[in-house]
Amino acid sequence: MAGAGTAVSLLGMPDVGLTTADDMVRNAAMVAGLDRTVPVIADADTGFGGPVMVARLVTTKRCGHLQGKGLVDADVFASRIRATVAARKRLDDDIVIIARTDALQSRGRRCGVPRGHDDGRRDGAGCSENGGVTPLVDAQEAKRMGYKTVIWPLFALTSAYLALQKTAQELKSTGAIKDRLGPDGKTVAGSVREIFELCGLSECAEFDKEMGGKAFTDGV
Repeated sequence: MAGAGTAVSLLGMPDVGLTTADDMVRNAAMVAGLDRTVPVIADADTGFGGPVMVARLVTTKRCGHLQGKGLVDADVFASRIRATVAARKRLDDDIVIIARTDALQSRGRRCGVPRGHDDGRRDGAGCSENGGVTPLVDAQEAKRMGYKTVIWPLFALTSAYLALQKTAQELKSTGAIKDRLGPDGKTVAGSVREIFELCGLSECAEFDKEMGGKAFTDGV
C-alpha cells in the first residue's frame, strides 16, 4: 500500500505530505481486511513525527519520485528505525520493518543505512540507461541484480487510471461505452453484480444465513 496511492485514491491529492497517520492506518486496515491471509506492505511515510510517534505507528515529506526532497540527519533516521524495532519487540509481533531512504539517490551508494530493520528500499532509484526515476524491471532482472524483494509501484492505480481515461474519452466522443460488452457482444462486463461478487456478496449472504439472519432471504 503506497503512500502515493493512498494520497491519490483516498484524498484525491498528490503525494506532497498531505496524508496523515490516520489516513494511512485507515487505508491499510481496509486493504489488509480484504484478505487476512495475504501479507500487506504498508507505507508509513517518515513516521509522522519523532520516535514516539513512529513507535505509535515527521517532518513533511514528498514522494520519492519528486524533486527537491530534504533529508533528515542519519541519527534521526536511525532513531526512527530503533523506535519501530522497539515497538515491535513490545508487541511480540512478526511485523516486517522496511527502511526506505532517498539518500542513495542524492548522495550515492556510500551513504550507509542504519542497521536493525528487516529490509531496505532505495526510493526513486535512478538509472542512466533508461533515464527514469525508477525504471521498471522484471522479476528475473531484479533477481540477477541481487534484490530479494521488488515493489511494482502503483501498478493497480495506473492501470485503473488508463482504463478510466480511455472509457471517459470513448463516452465523450461516441456517447456510448462499447468496451463494457462481453465476448458475446451483449452481456455487460464489469456489472454492479459482478463487482459486488468480487467484493464478497455471496460470502456475506451465506454468513448471514448461517447466523440465522434474514437480510438475504429474497436472494441477492
